[in-house]
Amino acid sequence: DEARRRRRRRGGEPERGEGSSEGGGRAASPMRRRRRPHFRGAFVVRPKVFWASEECSSRFITPAVASAARDSASAVSSMERRGDEARKRKLDASNSEGLPFAFDTMDLKNLLDRMQSQIDGLVAINSTLQARLDGQAESQAQEVNELREKCGVLESRCGSLERSIRVLRKDVSWSYTAPDIPRGHWNEQGRDDEYADNVEEKIGRIKDDVERIRNGENIVCECLDCFGQLTILHDDALLPHFRELADAIQLSNGIQNIVIDNVELGPSA
Repeated sequence: DEARRRRRRRGGEPERGEGSSEGGGRAASPMRRRRRPHFRGAFVVRPKVFWASEECSSRFITPAVASAARDSASAVSSMERRGDEARKRKLDASNSEGLPFAFDTMDLKNLLDRMQSQIDGLVAINSTLQARLDGQAESQAQEVNELREKCGVLESRCGSLERSIRVLRKDVSWSYTAPDIPRGHWNEQGRDDEYADNVEEKIGRIKDDVERIRNGENIVCECLDCFGQLTILHDDALLPHFRELADAIQLSNGIQNIVIDNVELGPSA
């Protein structure tokens, strides 16, 4: 009521009970209402009917604003449709490329089962390949060991052949060239006469066996057998006689046996 009275005052309308014409009636002058100003603000878009904001809920918005609202709503709807279509195209492309995507739980379970089956197959293949590689590695290691043994035998034979060649070159006209050892040598070494006699006997036997081997006899070489006798200690003076015996054996077709007993042979011998 107070608001109506204020509007009446602004429009020139007398309040009820105030001012009267003759006879006490109301004023005869017509009431003029002022046009309510246009309010700018948010508006709610509804189908077919467009209402203004809460401040001016009793009036319709202009056709231009309604048209703009319709265009905006149409643009939003079009954008949403385009977004849905783009997502659908992306999904179809992903499925066509074989990416792991499933539309429901059953499809996902089937896909996981297929992937697990593929994994199991790959594990089995890997185990087979690993076993095959292990077998090949073991076989190759055995072959390498056999080749090493053969190489060792060949190196030994090559060394023997080289020694034979050197002996042949040196012994085109062979003769026993190892010098005799004077008796005083043993006395200087602190040996007694019995030891000197024993050594001289062994040197004589070495010379005899060398000559027999050089003549091609297949003998049992016992020139270094001192079993039950005095031990012959190592001495560099004996090396030329040992070398003559070794060269003869090297060039022979083979001997039955060689016996070495109670004789000290140093590394040089």
